Amino acid sequence: MNKKIFVLFAFSFLFYLGFVSASTNGTFIGNSTNTITNTSAEFDVVAEVQATQYYAEAWLNTSEIDFGPVTPGKSSDLYRQKYKIKARGNINVEIFPSLESANDKIFSNLYFARTYTSGWKKLGDYSLKFNLTENEGYWSTIESGGLENATSINGVQSIKLDLSEYNEVIPFTMENYRNTVKFIVIPAWNSVSDPSP
Repeated sequence: MNKKIFVLFAFSFLFYLGFVSASTNGTFIGNSTNTITNTSAEFDVVAEVQATQYYAEAWLNTSEIDFGPVTPGKSSDLYRQKYKIKARGNINVEIFPSLESANDKIFSNLYFARTYTSGWKKLGDYSLKFNLTENEGYWSTIESGGLENATSINGVQSIKLDLSEYNEVIPFTMENYRNTVKFIVIPAWNSVSDPSP
């Protein structure tokens, strides 16, 4: 009787080993034929890769502002346009407009403002401050009344080309004269607890 119990126990143990081996993804050697039935031991690795610890981005609603025909010495109020800007991120930023070709004598006379009629500042003196940490993850705008981080689709700002004091001679008409205004995003590292990027 003891012999029968031992045989039954040995069979059960082999069956258990076979079940465990067959249930894994890897090499399995059969207990009767010793043949390899799976030589591909593998698995996929998947992750959602987050952004770097601190980030900020700016958005403009246009890629071009056309002032049309302009004449030096005339009122600057003739050459005004509007554009929209918004920003988002998890760090406060200050955004400065600058010219790609910095020595441009015409477009260095650009002025910026939140309103269409007042508060104009010349290129180089104008900036936009966004407190993005108060509105983290959402697009923020700066409205004409000075309200920061208003989550909306507005964000209208003003730009004008003021050539009223421009007195250099322009010998011929320059058609399609252009430059590029770049908005430089500068992070305010003091707005986060750990300033290491």
